[in-house]
Amino acid sequence: MGNGYAVTVGTYDGVHRGHRRVFRTLCQLAKAQKLKTLVVAFEEPPKNFFRPDAPTSLLTLPAEREELLLKAGIDRVESLRFDAGVAAMSAEDYFHDVLRGRYKARAVCEGEDFGFGHDRRGNIVMLHQLSEKYGVTLKVMPLAKQDDQKISSTYIRLLLADGEVEQAAKLLGYRYFLTGAVVRGQGLGARMGVPTANLRVDHRKLLPRGVFAARVRVAGSTKVYKGAANIGVRPTIPGAEPVVHVEVHLIGFKGDLYGKTLRMEFVRHIRSEKKFPTLLALKRQIKKDIQAAS
Repeated sequence: MGNGYAVTVGTYDGVHRGHRRVFRTLCQLAKAQKLKTLVVAFEEPPKNFFRPDAPTSLLTLPAEREELLLKAGIDRVESLRFDAGVAAMSAEDYFHDVLRGRYKARAVCEGEDFGFGHDRRGNIVMLHQLSEKYGVTLKVMPLAKQDDQKISSTYIRLLLADGEVEQAAKLLGYRYFLTGAVVRGQGLGARMGVPTANLRVDHRKLLPRGVFAARVRVAGSTKVYKGAANIGVRPTIPGAEPVVHVEVHLIGFKGDLYGKTLRMEFVRHIRSEKKFPTLLALKRQIKKDIQAAS
């Protein structure tokens, strides 16, 4: 391989189908110029720097995103923190010092809505000018669409917030998933005869609300279980704090899950969370949910 990289820079949250078009083209550029591929991904969306009081939830945590990028054939992934220094950098300095200097870009691939530098003053026209000035190969990709809708992380977040996990999966190119360690809960599910694993999930992760059919795998195992997952505030439980909980019943599983890490994929939305008049009514509904998820 030559000295340098074919580079793309972005948040790439979700590594969705639109992103993957960029990556395929990046790999083609790299092959043509005998370069390796490098994705420089912001740790969190830059908007979180400007609005720390209302951060955007993540579709993929940094480690999850890196895993997806490497599976997509990218040679190297670098994490970049968007801070005051990056925010203040001019577009030309960003191109010269960051892309060419720090990351040794010899080819660049970006979407047509790419903006860079202070206040995003750098646009695609400037990117063309700078690439020509410094002898960098540039490929600009048109926005990916499905049914006339732009495939974007923002739109996917909206779908997931509405529980539309199946539609989100079409745009992601895979089922939306989360990972979490199993922690001890109140044991209410077990007392009802439907034990659930309570998951501790990174607070930055976007959590769809409601009851879902799921597929669950225990870390270190290849076996996949069907599951019924509930994500919500447990409105039926007396005295429950208004904190979002993630819990899932693994259909057919027997054993102890405490301390283990689960990966849970969302298959389809079963129903919204609701308050039941009694715990008995809740128990009956949970059994119906498990049947629906089977």
